[in-house]
Amino acid sequence: MNPILGSILFIVTLILGSQCHSNVDQTLTEQCEDDTCLTMDGPCFIPREIGVLKRLDGVKVGHRQVVDLGDHGKFNLITRAMRPLLFEIPDFLSEDECDHIISLASENELFKSEAKGGLTEIDNWKFDPKLNGKATGPKGLYKNWDFDLSGNITIDEVKSFARMFRYLYLSDQEVRKIFSDLHLHELDDGVITRKEFENLNTLLIDSYMYEMGRSHRRHRERFSEQTWLTQEHEDGLLQGIRLRVQVLTKLPDEIIYGSEYLQVVRYGVDGHYHAHLDTETHKLPEVPCCHQTPGVGGDSTKCKLCRYITILYFLNEVTAGGETAFPLADNATFDKQLIGTIRKKQDLYNLSEYCHNANLVFTPKKGTAVLWYNHMMDPNGWLGERDPYSIHGGCAVKEGIKWIANNWITAPYKNRAHVPSQYILGPDVYFVED
Repeated sequence: MNPILGSILFIVTLILGSQCHSNVDQTLTEQCEDDTCLTMDGPCFIPREIGVLKRLDGVKVGHRQVVDLGDHGKFNLITRAMRPLLFEIPDFLSEDECDHIISLASENELFKSEAKGGLTEIDNWKFDPKLNGKATGPKGLYKNWDFDLSGNITIDEVKSFARMFRYLYLSDQEVRKIFSDLHLHELDDGVITRKEFENLNTLLIDSYMYEMGRSHRRHRERFSEQTWLTQEHEDGLLQGIRLRVQVLTKLPDEIIYGSEYLQVVRYGVDGHYHAHLDTETHKLPEVPCCHQTPGVGGDSTKCKLCRYITILYFLNEVTAGGETAFPLADNATFDKQLIGTIRKKQDLYNLSEYCHNANLVFTPKKGTAVLWYNHMMDPNGWLGERDPYSIHGGCAVKEGIKWIANNWITAPYKNRAHVPSQYILGPDVYFVED
């Protein structure tokens, strides 16, 4: 279907569907004959005993199936993992669609991406160059600096300290720059003696390393720029993609139109996003989903990201680097309790250093979509447990520019399935960072 025509038909449907109605409290909703519920403001939630969520059938890793999306065309669906349930869809977007999304995003002001969800506490810590003394706990102990207890702390051992306690992968030059920036001279000759360590300002060094992990373009958890695009864009192209997604996922209007706007992300050289989960915990039933919470952000009530599906679109091909990696996909021995221990030896979270140690890695291919489920379904067909295997991230771009778009399909838990999405109720929605 022509995207513009699709948008027109959708608007007409809204008008025709105005005979259905829903109040803000969702205490009563009439249902149209075709099992949809539409108002002049968009789709609304229909109170149901049985959930509306569905999952595609992955069959097994490597399985290929052709899905016929009617007017939207036929596409190859390749199962790449069963945990999380994950599919690769080559050429899901055309070259023109990819270029147009990049063009629309470039017209907007791109802002620095932050790695935080609705439950993340804001870190207001500030580096203080006047700090002096010994770092607390293990970070202040001599044995955790002089690993071989030779009596001399070398540059390599400072690097080992940074890896162990701050998950930083420093170069020799960066180690020397830390001491230079802090006006510390113990390392001027290349080693720190046991006697020099007694007066070494480890509190200041450790604080500086913490700040590097928060703000340095190469060492921070995430380094990219982003913007958001409403899929009701006037040219109809993004609406056409959304209609295609709806046919593919077999999800109803209330889920598709209640989902977040399209996030478009630009990664330059060193751009990356270390391994993370797109959604947040299912273990806090009293905390509402962000897409169902009006005016979230700032000092308002805490909320959690409830993203049932992620669809990642590769919008261009990267000269070098920029892969998307799933460190634990289909990992038969996964134990989340051991992740902290694993980081000491092989930091699977750090996709700048260990990109190709991940179990599943995608090289950016223009137009390819990668679809995966962040949650299981509960027995009633609503949002269920988060799938820990869905942890993933973006490997560092080594050369060139990387553009992607994230299409997050949100969904409710059963206990709040009657609450409408704020993306349906109105356009003034606060975007929670991811």
